[in-house]
Amino acid sequence: EIGFLDIPKIVKKVMNRHVRQDIVTIEDVLLADRWAREHAEDLIKRS
Repeated sequence: EIGFLDIPKIVKKVMNRHVRQDIVTIEDVLLADRWAREHAEDLIKRS
């Protein structure tokens, strides 16, 4: 669990780790979403 004020910090860290890729299909969107959620969860677990 994280505090409300930690949410933007986690989002910023995830966005900074992201490597831009072209989104062509809905599957691409879902893969990017899964990647972001997994990385956010990892950051939360390590904090």
